[in-house]
Amino acid sequence: MDILAANSLGATSAFFILCKNIAMHGVIPVHSFVGPHSEAAVYAIVEVGGKQYRVEEGDVLTIDRLAGEEGAQIEFGRVLLLGGDDKTTIGTPVVDGALVSAKILEHKRDKKKIVFKYNSKKRYRVKKGHRQHISRVQIQTIQF
Repeated sequence: MDILAANSLGATSAFFILCKNIAMHGVIPVHSFVGPHSEAAVYAIVEVGGKQYRVEEGDVLTIDRLAGEEGAQIEFGRVLLLGGDDKTTIGTPVVDGALVSAKILEHKRDKKKIVFKYNSKKRYRVKKGHRQHISRVQIQTIQF
């Protein structure tokens, strides 16, 4: 039985199972979770449209509509941070010479968001919908 299953048993039972694992195997079991980004790859934090995104080469982002045709190459010059390979470079405010290039995959509209205004006891109800114009881009290269 591992630690995750022992958490539902209670604190004292989990402690005894942990001590048993240490006595039998000599190590504490470690359960690691690997997120959507790998740790060894080079990544960057870029600012696009007033928002910040963590990107790696090959990532596909959904961002606010960009000027440019589908299939066009674009460059993001506001690189705030570069990381990976046990080295991190933080910009003040941007990293000098860093550039992230991407390709516009498509322009479309996002799912509809409902805006409902309501005043109680006044018979005031207004229902509106809004669809944001967005672009999907694929990160090609990260240069530094």
